[in-house]
Amino acid sequence: MNWKQIIYTAIITLLVTILSGILVNWYTLKNINVSKNEELVYEVKNISRFKSDSLNISIYNIIVSNIGNVKSEDVSLKLDFNEPIEIIDLTSNLERTEEIIKPVNNENQQLIYTINKLFPKDNFTASIALKNSIENPKVILQSNNIVGRPISVSKTENEEKTLFKIKYFAAIFIAILTLFPVLYFSTRIFRRVFGEYPQNLNNTAFLSIHNGQLELARKLLEKEIATNGGTTSELSNYGLVKFLQGKNSKEYEPLLRMADFLSKSLSHNKLVLSFNRMIIYAKNNEFNKLENEFKTATQSNKTEFKKWYHYSVIISEMKSNDKQLKEKLLQLEKKYLT
Repeated sequence: MNWKQIIYTAIITLLVTILSGILVNWYTLKNINVSKNEELVYEVKNISRFKSDSLNISIYNIIVSNIGNVKSEDVSLKLDFNEPIEIIDLTSNLERTEEIIKPVNNENQQLIYTINKLFPKDNFTASIALKNSIENPKVILQSNNIVGRPISVSKTENEEKTLFKIKYFAAIFIAILTLFPVLYFSTRIFRRVFGEYPQNLNNTAFLSIHNGQLELARKLLEKEIATNGGTTSELSNYGLVKFLQGKNSKEYEPLLRMADFLSKSLSHNKLVLSFNRMIIYAKNNEFNKLENEFKTATQSNKTEFKKWYHYSVIISEMKSNDKQLKEKLLQLEKKYLT
């Protein structure tokens, strides 16, 4: 990778990182605690009963909380008991301001409280001591917008934090995953725009072949295949070198066959293989096969094929030395390259 590619890749990585951060921020704002919601919950707890020969008391603590992020207005708390009640003691207040709020309705079997405003994280607590053993009251809680619910069926703070973390890290993971395809396609775009290729033995060998330096190409390919093994590109290039150096088909055909086996899923590999086969068929004046490979190569990547086709000294020499082949290639150029 040369300095242009290094700078280009660094810029793309920086942009993707910034965009990923924006994506994560947008995702969390849009999906986690962003919407303004009003949520009222209640809990009846610390119920105690005292009974003796002279005393029979039931004590209740009812807590109403606003766990949303919008204030609740005109909150109504109604406590319905299953039998007539006699109040021994009653205290009720807002925890934040310590404002005392008395019931607006104290009927035989019912207590009703009205709270003008209950801000987020505010709690209202009512402690009630009743004569006799009284069962838990039925609670009806509502504001002018929503109906409250028991705290047992709402999400606890820990659950909300856990959900936040899961969604947040999921968003980061998705953002990281997007980095790889972006880098892949940006590298392809860079090659199209700037005409740059990775520096490796196979690419140098390919250029050597089509520059007429067959012996240099052979040495480079043999070293690459012996060291790292051969992909479609290396094997088909090596097969072409053997063909151009006058080796018989028993030496170059197995290489092309292996290259063909490896090329089934990658368009670039198919392009390399078709390009090399096209040259072999052109040299042998097998025009039907030549056209098939020419067509396949242009279908794989016409832009890249045209670069290689016009660069190749081998193709230029074949045109100069064989009038019939030149006419055939000109027909194919007009048919597939224009």
